[in-house]
Amino acid sequence: MDNQKKSKNQIHSSNFLYGIEQNDWAAGSPSKKAVVTCYSGDEILKIDEASFLLPRRLINNEITVLYGPYKSGKTFIAVLIGLMCSIGGEFWGSKFPEGGSDVIYFAAERPQQVRDRVEAACRFLGLPEIPEKFHLCVSDKPLKLSDDLSLNALCERVWLVQPRLVVFDTYARMNDKDEDKQKDADFNYDQLMKVIASSNVETSGLLVHHSGKEASRGMRGSTALS
Repeated sequence: MDNQKKSKNQIHSSNFLYGIEQNDWAAGSPSKKAVVTCYSGDEILKIDEASFLLPRRLINNEITVLYGPYKSGKTFIAVLIGLMCSIGGEFWGSKFPEGGSDVIYFAAERPQQVRDRVEAACRFLGLPEIPEKFHLCVSDKPLKLSDDLSLNALCERVWLVQPRLVVFDTYARMNDKDEDKQKDADFNYDQLMKVIASSNVETSGLLVHHSGKEASRGMRGSTALS
C-alpha cells in the first residue's frame, strides 16, 4: 500500500522511455532519472508562487520582452528600468528591492548611443552620478546567441557580477537565426536563460525587441518569446 501511495505522487520516467532498455536505465545514475511530481487538489497550492524582481512586471529567473516600433524610446526605457533597479527606486508603479541591486546592461549595438542615454537618464532622474551597481557591458565583436564564445563571455560576466537584472539590447543584433521560426526562437530563449542562470542569485532578464510592421499585432517574429 505504501508503494502504491508513493507511485501516485512520484512517477519515474522509466515507463515512458524510447530506444532505451529499462534495465539499463534503472542501473544508471539517479541524477539522470527524471522524476514527475503530481500535485492533487489543494496540494497544488503548495507549489511556490512566481517571485518578482519588480512586482507584477519583472519575474525572477524568466525573460521579459520590452518591444515597440523603431525609434520609440525602447533603449531609454530599458536604461531607466536598469538605473531604478540599481538604486532601489520605483518604476511602473512598483518598487525595486531596497538598497538597489547590481544590473548588467549588454549593449549589443551602438554602445555610444547607449552611453548617451545612460547619461541623459541620470539627468532625467536627478542622479548626480551613474550608480556603481549599473554595469554597461560591450563587446569588441558582435554578440551572437548561437556563438559559444559570445555566450561564454556573457555567462562569465554575469557570474562575476551576480546581478539581479540583465538587459539584452537588442534581440535583433544578438540573433543570427530566423526569428520567424519557433524552433530558432526557442533556441534563442534557451540561450538567454543560460545567461541569467549563470548568476547565483535570482535574476530577471529584460530583452529589448522590435514590434512588427503592425505594432498592434505584437512583437516581431515568432511568439515563442512571449
